[in-house]
Amino acid sequence: IHFDDEAFNNAVRIETAVTFKLCINQQGMTWDLYQDGISHWHCVKNLTIPSNPGAPPERRLIGYSGLSTAWINRVNVQKEGIVDPQFPYRWGYCFYITDDVGLAEFFRDWEIREGRESYVNEVWVRDYAVWARLNKIWIPEHSGDLPQMNNMNWSAELSGQNQEARDRTIESKWGVKAPYVLFSRHHWMPGMPIPQNQRITEMMVYTQTHRALIDVITLTNERAAELVAKDWTPYPFHHQLKEWNITLPLETKVEEPVFFQAAY
Repeated sequence: IHFDDEAFNNAVRIETAVTFKLCINQQGMTWDLYQDGISHWHCVKNLTIPSNPGAPPERRLIGYSGLSTAWINRVNVQKEGIVDPQFPYRWGYCFYITDDVGLAEFFRDWEIREGRESYVNEVWVRDYAVWARLNKIWIPEHSGDLPQMNNMNWSAELSGQNQEARDRTIESKWGVKAPYVLFSRHHWMPGMPIPQNQRITEMMVYTQTHRALIDVITLTNERAAELVAKDWTPYPFHHQLKEWNITLPLETKVEEPVFFQAAY
């Protein structure tokens, strides 16, 4: 565990999955802060404990992602995250996943236009029972309590403060403790394979969770095209609210009542 009074040092959690606790007052290390850090460390370690040690864990496909080869290596081989001020990460530095293979293809093509070799990838969990009980929350897109991170224009310290404040707000307001998985509804972008007035669903998995549970399988362009042609969305995220233990705040439901009504 790394305790620190400078938020930008949470890079150790983002890049290498070390548990990080921010000292947010002038008292420095306190017994309560120490206990909170130990509790968080235990929660992270529990992600690596098999749900049934006497049987092989159930692997399951949970989504798709369009990734550059550098990101594939970082996520799947090194099991690390990245602190990168050159690209926007509005809900913190993490691994972004979609439930729609067509959207994964859109982001693959976007990476290719930027000059990076990229592919569509399946995202799998290694132990579905552990995944299902992991804390998750679907946050409202527009909330004064959860300002989005503007890492491309902010200092490393301000970006770090934003990420730490988000964890505290989600726990104090909705009772969801880190480590958690985040869901949100992203605005339309030009070229997306959806009508312009719609939003897309995205899932954000942070480094400690993806190191403990996530693998990616890279698809050939031909296989990705086959799945896109089938309009393949095996696990729409909004249909997994109960089975995946996703907390759905009222503030989120009222933003898109028709969309979330269809989830039940």
